[in-house]
Amino acid sequence: MNVSAKTGYFFPPNKENNEYFPENAFSPGIGIGLQYNVLKKTSISLGIEGNYLNPSMIDYQSSQINPLWHSVNIPFRIKQFVGSHFMLVGGATLIRQIKGYWNDPLTLYRNQQIPEYSWELGTGWKFNKLSLYLIYNHGFGTFEKKIKTGPITAFPVDVVHREIYLKVQYPLWKF
Repeated sequence: MNVSAKTGYFFPPNKENNEYFPENAFSPGIGIGLQYNVLKKTSISLGIEGNYLNPSMIDYQSSQINPLWHSVNIPFRIKQFVGSHFMLVGGATLIRQIKGYWNDPLTLYRNQQIPEYSWELGTGWKFNKLSLYLIYNHGFGTFEKKIKTGPITAFPVDVVHREIYLKVQYPLWKF
């Protein structure tokens, strides 16, 4: 079992050139995970992570809006060592936002898929027991999310999750 902390940079592509679109944002997170060595230099891991994501936006009246897209993520990763310290990492992540999805059963939005899925690729380096990773994460598709614009109003926006993050991991029993 291990614990991890990350700091990421969320930069979703604005494919529709929508002026009403979230800005880039930092997305810190923490998590725990289990790892199993399949071969001498190959391992798989499954974890659970909490991710804080609060991109800022400006509405049509130049008012500040802060969509709360915090999520609980379940990453599945494959790690392959190349040499004794350098590693390649790849996998998929299930993303379940805590808030930000439409919850009106009468609303038929085309891209409202829960949960979201993304793929990731990266590299890592192991220093004794501490591991450091640089990972690129990209959504498998476009997801429609809501942005609360007032007490009873919301606006839909199509977003592709795209993030690059730096992650630090350490075995739990070494603390």
